[in-house]
Amino acid sequence: MKNPFKNMSTEAKAGAALCLGAVVIFTSAFLLSTGEESPSSITSGSSSYVSHVETPSSSTPHSIPDTPIVDVMEEEIIRPYEGNPEVMRYFYDAQDAQEIRLKAIVKVEGKTSTYIRSKGNDYAYSDGKEFPVVASLSGTVVDKFVDPTYGNVLVIEHRSGIQMLYASLGNMSVNKNDEVKQGDKIATSGTSKYTEELKSSLHFEILKDGENQNPEKCYSTSVKNL
Repeated sequence: MKNPFKNMSTEAKAGAALCLGAVVIFTSAFLLSTGEESPSSITSGSSSYVSHVETPSSSTPHSIPDTPIVDVMEEEIIRPYEGNPEVMRYFYDAQDAQEIRLKAIVKVEGKTSTYIRSKGNDYAYSDGKEFPVVASLSGTVVDKFVDPTYGNVLVIEHRSGIQMLYASLGNMSVNKNDEVKQGDKIATSGTSKYTEELKSSLHFEILKDGENQNPEKCYSTSVKNL
């Protein structure tokens, strides 16, 4: 599957512009174009798993552990962090109230009056303190890279095909091709040009069938019902 998150910084710069002097409410989703720049890839290591199997003695009957089988399609999407950071910037959703939409536009770097619509949420504490970032769903780390604008980035794909992007990260504790479980710590919040004014923060996006979803409307929803 082609990674829709590569060339993030160039795509953002090519986004729809909003005039600073007027309050314009957009009613359609923001589409990104393909840019020239490519974020430098990070070569990740592979995790090795070694299991030890104890052979039961002939006098001991073999039994199957009574372990419940978890259906990952029943997983409900959780918030991608520990603690209580605030939503500092929202996903731009035309159905939201105007006060929310006004907190869902982002100033384009290097431009004085040009803005784009946010494709995800930005979380941070008002005092800028660091917080743990966790996997919102179980899945596979399909990409890990550094972007000039979005900083350290992880992309995790669920078995259903849903992809989640975690950006503006600090220390990343997983590598490409790693399997993670929902709730596993995958990174810490960090800084990037995109969230520079927020200090330590997390930029989070959810994609289904290539379309960005509103994270605040996805939490507590099972994968099969998204």
